Amino acid sequence: MKVRAEGWLKHHFWGTYCATIVLSFPDAASAKDALPKLPGFKPGEKSANALVACLSGDAFENAKTAIEALRVDVNKREPIDSCAHSVDYGPRFTIEVPITAPAEQKSLF
Repeated sequence: MKVRAEGWLKHHFWGTYCATIVLSFPDAASAKDALPKLPGFKPGEKSANALVACLSGDAFENAKTAIEALRVDVNKREPIDSCAHSVDYGPRFTIEVPITAPAEQKSLF
């Protein structure tokens, strides 16, 4: 089973570089199920449907590699941190995260 999320990266160029990555899932349960597969991410404070990470250095490179491997829009060859169209934001992207389906509950009837 896979859950789909729309993502966007914001560049922070002041001082030491870091990037904020937001992944928006269709519902809170999907975000929660995907969280173990996305290193460095945590639940969003403003939306339970979102996972957010603010990363730099090796942590950013690891998250970027993981996200690029999950992308479904591979025909768009721009990496998620491309500055080709904006110095503030990378291109929007879509990922599919494989999750383990919850165990089926047994019916009492």
